[in-house]
Amino acid sequence: MDGLLLMAVMAVDTLLTVVFLLFLMKGARYKQMIAPLNSPVKDLFVVGFVALDLVHYNYRSKYAKRMIHNSAIVHGEKYGEYYFRVNMAQKVSMAWFTLIVGLFVTALLEMPALSILAVAAAAAIAYYYETTIMDEINARKDDIAAEYPEVTSKLALLVNAGMITREAWAKIAATGEGVIYTEMQRAVLEMQNGVSEMEAYLDFAQRCNSEAVTKFISALAQNLSKGNKELVVLLRQFSDEAWNEKKQRARQKGEEASSKLLLPITLMFAGILVMICVPVFTNLSF
Repeated sequence: MDGLLLMAVMAVDTLLTVVFLLFLMKGARYKQMIAPLNSPVKDLFVVGFVALDLVHYNYRSKYAKRMIHNSAIVHGEKYGEYYFRVNMAQKVSMAWFTLIVGLFVTALLEMPALSILAVAAAAAIAYYYETTIMDEINARKDDIAAEYPEVTSKLALLVNAGMITREAWAKIAATGEGVIYTEMQRAVLEMQNGVSEMEAYLDFAQRCNSEAVTKFISALAQNLSKGNKELVVLLRQFSDEAWNEKKQRARQKGEEASSKLLLPITLMFAGILVMICVPVFTNLSF
């Protein structure tokens, strides 16, 4: 029975390998799609592009639209669909490649039961690439949340010193290299290219996709015409709120880190107890 299962595993692995290599050769036309990527295994991604085109994958489904929207948050509206297509190709290519390697190891070790692990590994790789977009979004949100209090403080300081909001914005945008500073620089470029100040601020808030930033920009846009005095009061208020929220987030992260350490500490304590108790009980005579 094991012999038949092993033959079946070898046959499936051979078929998957042959088709993978054929798709790899056929994927030459997708070289431009993978050219901007930095991944060391990006040449394998063309297999996913070929496979998705072969099955006529629907890039207008609800799932696809949601994922394109998520990609646009990280990479911008212009490149949202491109990076979603890349992500799909990564999932297909790397899961397929992992399955080939897993089945090859199964045949090499002559252990058909390992084929289950090969399938599980392929599924895990697909899941990993599935979650990368959300991981990037969460990391981006964390960066924005960390930089936001500093930006509001600088803006309040400069506006209070008599600088108009637009000039203060441009000056602050040039002082940092984080996510929020990059988006501020994009807003500056938009204003230089003829986009109205209010529209540039609102676009900035949309790109940041942060509730705190959106609330701040909405209030800023409503108070632009009221003069510096009222604007300074508003900016100071938002700055104080932002710093308080940052302190609260830091406290929450500290509590989460403590709770995460609880399990390994418990396991270590249990291990130490076993190491102490086992020799004691083995030396007891009943």
